[in-house]
Amino acid sequence: MDLLSLPMSERLNLDGKKKAEYVRTLHEKFRANIEKKIQQYTRQANKERRRLLLSLETGCGSP
Repeated sequence: MDLLSLPMSERLNLDGKKKAEYVRTLHEKFRANIEKKIQQYTRQANKERRRLLLSLETGCGSP
């Protein structure tokens, strides 16, 4: 994570505890967003796999 992307008020704040807490909550948001994206990718991949399996079972040929 690049600290230059922090808001100016957070970069200028000299209180270490506040900055650490801000970065911790920022990391939690990033982690939640990454997990959400992984779930979306997994759902999409499973959907494509089901479609392929269904087409193979029915003998349609192309998915």
